[in-house]
Amino acid sequence: MPAPPSTAELVVAISSRALFDFEEENLVFETEDDRAYMQLQLARLEQPAKPGVAYRLVKKLLGFNADGVKRVDIVILSRNDPVSGLRVFRSVKGAELGIERGVFTRGRPPYKYLNPLRANLFLSANADDVRAALAADFPAALVYTQSALADSHPDEVSVSIATRDSKPFRRTKPITRRVHCHRVLSSRCSPPSIGCNRRKTPARCRCVFVPRS
Repeated sequence: MPAPPSTAELVVAISSRALFDFEEENLVFETEDDRAYMQLQLARLEQPAKPGVAYRLVKKLLGFNADGVKRVDIVILSRNDPVSGLRVFRSVKGAELGIERGVFTRGRPPYKYLNPLRANLFLSANADDVRAALAADFPAALVYTQSALADSHPDEVSVSIATRDSKPFRRTKPITRRVHCHRVLSSRCSPPSIGCNRRKTPARCRCVFVPRS
């Protein structure tokens, strides 16, 4: 596994089900058992997974590394087993995504790995995992797998983190402790930069995501 990123990088941990469309496989897991699920993933090992609902977001975030400077590190953090992990990373390679690190917990709660990974944000299709991450004081968001894949803003990255008054998302501590600024990142900045500011970049780069120090 490559060395952990420096604190100057934005580290986003994402579940494999948010990155790729594993809804058919997940249905097998829910209606049968984990053995049937692993057998299906093994049978489809050479079949690239289709893009999931967060695939476009990941592509945009990785676009900030286009000039050779690594500003964003995407890490796959999944409850999947290592066999499924093989398919995930073969799909990553086939899609030419710049993702080098992954943790597959085989059912163990993913939030426990967020601190060792130095993650700034956790995205998952599992509501329980998101709640657990929030309870552990990590910024996290639920990805709805049935969301539309259409992208009305192909040149922008929007990240919005907010508390909710209704249960189960009620929080007593702010979740923006590690996120100093989060609104819109535009890959049209030249070069794309997380460390930019409004005085030095075009107006369309309207806000800056600053990782924790």
